[in-house]
Parts: sequence; C-alpha cells; structure tokens
Amino acid sequence: MAGLPPNANLAPAPSNEIHTIFVAGLPHDATDRELYLLFGSCDGDDKSMIVRKDNGKRPYGFVNFNHGRGADMAREKVNGFQWDPSDPIKLKVELSKRNTPDWFTATCSPAGSAEARKKEILSRQPKTLYITGLPHTVSKELFEALITANFRGQVPGMRFTAQVDSKPAFAFVGFYDHHQAKSAMERLEGYVWTHEGVSSTIHASFANTEFNIAAHESTPPPPGSHPASSRTVHLSRLPPTCTKEALEHTLEVSFPRQVEALRFHQKDTKPPFAFILFRTPEAAQAAIARYNGSEWNGSHLKASPARTELDVTKLGSHA
Repeated sequence: MAGLPPNANLAPAPSNEIHTIFVAGLPHDATDRELYLLFGSCDGDDKSMIVRKDNGKRPYGFVNFNHGRGADMAREKVNGFQWDPSDPIKLKVELSKRNTPDWFTATCSPAGSAEARKKEILSRQPKTLYITGLPHTVSKELFEALITANFRGQVPGMRFTAQVDSKPAFAFVGFYDHHQAKSAMERLEGYVWTHEGVSSTIHASFANTEFNIAAHESTPPPPGSHPASSRTVHLSRLPPTCTKEALEHTLEVSFPRQVEALRFHQKDTKPPFAFILFRTPEAAQAAIARYNGSEWNGSHLKASPARTELDVTKLGSHA
C-alpha cells in the first residue's frame, strides 16, 4: 500500500498527548502486514495491530506513533482511503480515545530504525515479497499470469491490489521457502514492464510479515479445467512491416520450443495479426503478459486469449 512521507526525528510524545489512531472499515481478510505497510514509511509508526471479532463485523485496527504529529499526518493522509477497488467501504481514520497500553506490542512491525527493521526481517528467513512499481494499466489477471509463468510451483498464494486514484498498484507474493523468494526478488527487482504503452520499473523487497496462506491461498485448477482457448493467443496491432518469419523468430527467442502452431494474417489496409497456439496454458498466459501493451517498431501490441483453439491438424506445427 502507498505509505506516508517520512517524518524523521520525532521526539517522544508527551504522556498526555494522543498519538494512537483508530482505523475502521478494514476488510475481513486484511492482514497486520498490510495495515503496517499503509503507514510503514512514516518513521513515527512503531506499533500496529488488527482486532477481530467473532460477530461477523469488520475488523478494526490501532496504529501507534511516537508523536502526535505523526498520528495527525497519518489520519489526514489515509482517512477515506479505499482499501479494495471492489469494496465500496472506505477507511475511517481518527485519533483514538486513548493511547495504546504498555502491553500493546508490535506484532508485525519491529520498532526502531529502518535498518534495524530490515535486519529483523532478514533474520526470519522471509518467504514473502512486497512488489511495487507496477504499471497502472496492469490487471490482477496479468500480474498473476506473470508470476505463475515465471515461478510455477513455488507460489502458494498472492494478493494484488490495483491502483486507486493516486495510490499505486502493489502486490504480495508468498513463496514456499526463503531461497525461492530471494531468487524471485533478484529476478523481479529492476525489471521494466511495458503494458499498453506504459513502462514502469518493478521493485521487489521482502515483506514485513509472512503471507497469510490460509486467507489467500490460490489453488491451481485441476487438470483439464482450462477453457477451450487457453493455449491460443490472439496477437494483434502488429507493425505493418511485420512478416510471419519475423514473428516466428521473435516467439522462438522469447518462448523457445513453446509454440505448437501459428496462423499469420496480413491485409493491405489493416495491421497484421496472428493466432498462436502454445504447448501449455502457462506459456500462453506468459505470452499475453509479455506482449500485451508492449511496443514493437512503433506499434503497441494487443495480446488476449483467442475465442477458440487453433486446429493443429489444419496448420503447420513447430518442431
């Protein structure tokens, strides 16, 4: 989530000053980590906690700051924030009636400097990545396709939150072990993703707490459950000068030995387009994520699932 501007060098709060905020309107699946990250970039934030009830009502949270100014900044910045674009309820942030008691401990955000927090996180061998810098045009489906294609079998679950107004999109991706997460972080960090003409540099870092698999686990579909056109991609808006041979070469470089068949169409008055049959649904999803919105010789490509699967018996196949 979008954090707050750094508020460094805040002096300890006077004992009679309210420096705790109350956050209402949280979704039922909100996690401590997400609440912390909403306020985490403000140096005055040192404790946070979500309270859940058994009566079915939405959870609420408390965030403690070391100075009243930090609490006021957080209240003004986040009050009215829409947590989930599909949820009409907006957050209500106000000063708490009282400060948090001594027993209130930081369940998800270690107190101290940013460097101390980083060391504490690394000591736990984290398995969850926090992904930012996503193009604002990217959807949940495209992000999941990118992760699934590149880290298949390593991700028990992920959560994507689309951009809302000025709040940029972000995601959490949980891995089965630390080494998988570290390798993925190194691959994703600095990757430039171009989608629908918008280029953005992805940033990947270890999240402050682990992914809640029980709440967000993504169960892979059973074999044979893919739709009929799950392996065929419709690639349109190709450059006018594009040829079938040039497209075949590009596909072989990006997806070696993953293309089973290709049908290329070229007319004088319209840009060329093609139907591409991949060997697996995962390769097709990866191709959509890679090509949709990307630029090729001045043309912005459009890639989407085809309505029907190509009939390989009527086309030449690729060895």
